[in-house]
Amino acid sequence: MLKDFGWTKDVARRLDDTSSEVRREASIALLSMAPDHVAKEVGKRLPTETDAETIVRFLEVLSERSGNDAAQAIATWMQSEGGQTQLAV
Repeated sequence: MLKDFGWTKDVARRLDDTSSEVRREASIALLSMAPDHVAKEVGKRLPTETDAETIVRFLEVLSERSGNDAAQAIATWMQSEGGQTQLAV
């Protein structure tokens, strides 16, 4: 039962919630409960995120995770249209 990570998908779905607060909390939950999955899941959502506070939280979560997967997620975001828009501000 401890190896069943089905709940990870449930938490990851919250990264697409309509509430930016829920999205931020979901990223923190993934970091603490499933650190090996956080970069993949947050990295998928980051390029389309529009809330500045949530972007900051996502980047903080990725920087806490560190590693190649987190670095790649940040690099992909920086090259995305959403990243370019936020970096220009």
